[in-house]
Amino acid sequence: MNEKKFWAVMCGAIRLEFEFYTTMGWLCEQRQKGWLEGIVLSTWKGEVERIAGLREKLAKLQVHVVESEPLDQDVLYTDMVYLRQAKQLKAALTVLPNDAFVLKCRTDYSNFDLNRLESLQVGEEFAIGEWGNFDAGLKRRIKVLRYGISLPFACHDICFQGQCRELNKLLMLETTELSLGATVGPDVWFFAAYFAHEFPIVEDFFRYIKADEYRSALNQVGAEKSPVVLPKALNQFYALYFTILYQCFAIYYDVQCEGPEALSLEDVLGGNRDWNIRNDWIVEIRNSDVVCRIMNHEVSASEGYEKLYAEICRMKDNEYAHGICWNQKDYDELVVWGEQYLGLEAEAWLNPFEKAVSVESTMAEGYGFDETINLLMNKFELTEGAKERVRNISFNTQSYYGSIIQNLDGLKEDNFELYKLALFGSTRYFDAKAMKDISELLLKGCLNPYEEEQASFVFRRYKFDDRLYAMPMSASRMETLYNYILFEFKKCGESEVALGLYNQLCSFFHREDLIKEDLVRETMSDINELKQLMQDIVARDCGDDEGLCQMQLVLEKFINM
Repeated sequence: MNEKKFWAVMCGAIRLEFEFYTTMGWLCEQRQKGWLEGIVLSTWKGEVERIAGLREKLAKLQVHVVESEPLDQDVLYTDMVYLRQAKQLKAALTVLPNDAFVLKCRTDYSNFDLNRLESLQVGEEFAIGEWGNFDAGLKRRIKVLRYGISLPFACHDICFQGQCRELNKLLMLETTELSLGATVGPDVWFFAAYFAHEFPIVEDFFRYIKADEYRSALNQVGAEKSPVVLPKALNQFYALYFTILYQCFAIYYDVQCEGPEALSLEDVLGGNRDWNIRNDWIVEIRNSDVVCRIMNHEVSASEGYEKLYAEICRMKDNEYAHGICWNQKDYDELVVWGEQYLGLEAEAWLNPFEKAVSVESTMAEGYGFDETINLLMNKFELTEGAKERVRNISFNTQSYYGSIIQNLDGLKEDNFELYKLALFGSTRYFDAKAMKDISELLLKGCLNPYEEEQASFVFRRYKFDDRLYAMPMSASRMETLYNYILFEFKKCGESEVALGLYNQLCSFFHREDLIKEDLVRETMSDINELKQLMQDIVARDCGDDEGLCQMQLVLEKFINM
């Protein structure tokens, strides 16, 4: 037996004070017994101060406190819940040695699970399982409360155990809404995220299956114990899932029991309490022997199990396991199976399938560069000269954006509509003349609504309102800014964008260090040109708009400096 001790990591805001105290008392008792090396509380900055004297008491208890900047606390149950918990756990793991073993719990809801721990010893139960040359990438098991079946990887995120370096691998600080286009709860994503990055089929499962709807339907139908044959896509997924459980996970409150009748696939998918497979809000396994029987061909024979076991055997090939993913045919089979077995139409439990089909079926014959440009840009009725300019720009090996700028005058002469689009594209790197030309097109009304959006994007991208305060000012830049402000005022009135630009303009001209700083030494050569420009602007734009009048007063003050 390895004598290495656990570190306890308690994560969360202190929302339920009584539970926080009782959980901390339990942890301190285990430390006194010699099971724990130490205790870490990972919470938000300001949380400890909410309870008078708590920091001093934690110091007396020799509890190490790690405090992080808080994330959104108003959201109750979305991706933000996972991110909050993952950030706190990550912060705690950074203060522990990589080889430390961790008992993770929460500031609330942990007592019930902690009291069911059989031991806090580091032993052989953390050694990974072997299955051919399958390698999921973990070197030690993670110990959890249960194995979710109708909701795979729902292993209970309140309390679990593992080595620090392995827990760090599990944590992916990302939102499933962004990475998958789906919402996956923290109870699942704590344990699924790493494997979704390692195995494409795990990502496919959570991307294309609506987890809650699938869970609910499988719970209900599985309870009826009708013979089940999974489609190929789910056989592959569950084969990989059981292999991952067999190699990488263990159950910390493991009640091994054997039912009076042989274990069946229908028991696994639908529940059987004789085997400690529950069907409550999810179908879940709390008996590690069940997974061992699944992996070792000790489930009663049926067409459904034999097909699943054939895929389990294929997982011994690590390359195969890491390469399988779903295609359109697999998805179509899921649709049919859902209708026949779950009694659900596709839209009720599946997200739309969106994947590139095979290259062979998408090869467009005869479309090189010229043919593609003719097709995409046919609305511009390009001359041969314009086409040649587009080709020269596209295949320029020295400077793509510099090539656009060099060809702008020619494009303007050849095709004004195409010139405008090229002008927007030339601003990847700041070019004062191009920006000024865009501002003039805006102000003169030469752009359609979509082109106005592109122009506004260019100005927002360069954060003209922010950068103005710190950049050397020239007549060209000043005129660009003024045109853009005028456009925003005319289009939107005193909008946030317009007022933001205007306020920054005022700030620049009210700078006390205008004459002193190096900034203006670069500007001095343009000062007279600037003043002349401002005089021209004031003389040209004499409107009744209050915002413009105020701006003109600022400009006049600058002229008279």
